[in-house]
Amino acid sequence: MGTNLSTNAFYGCYHLTSVTIPKEVTSLYSVFLGCSNLIHVNLNNVTAINGATNYECFRSCRNLSDIDFRKVETISYQSFYGCSSLQRIYFANIESIARNSFVNCSGIQYVVVDTETIPSVGDSNGGAFPTGSFSFYVHDDLVESFKTTGQWTRYKTRIKPLSEFITAYPEDAEELGIS
Repeated sequence: MGTNLSTNAFYGCYHLTSVTIPKEVTSLYSVFLGCSNLIHVNLNNVTAINGATNYECFRSCRNLSDIDFRKVETISYQSFYGCSSLQRIYFANIESIARNSFVNCSGIQYVVVDTETIPSVGDSNGGAFPTGSFSFYVHDDLVESFKTTGQWTRYKTRIKPLSEFITAYPEDAEELGIS
């Protein structure tokens, strides 16, 4: 059984630039709110990114650019709000992405959802991602399903097959083990 890092554990630690979460930790709760100089986070075995009142785990970490979401299953409300340096997002186990999770993340270049099922995203009050020109890459056989499912319809013109990702970003695809 896992454990968690509690609310505000590193709140406002402005000089913090890199963190490796211990392997025993599986949940985060508003841990890094306002750590504006945080650049790299190794989540290890974290599957849930939550907040004190179910939001804002990494809110306003404006320099956060390197985080591995491979094991993450759930992301709560506004968890990455204002992380404007976040560029590449790769999900391998995601099940749920709450509303406004990535709002004001103006640096996003792409989002890869490398899952066999369609995760929930946002709710009737809004989506999880900012407007923009970046693409969502999903399994080729799920493209049409993503485009017509729930709040994914908000992004239907930007949902593309994973095979296009491999062509557009061959180095990233290789690094992520996508072939």
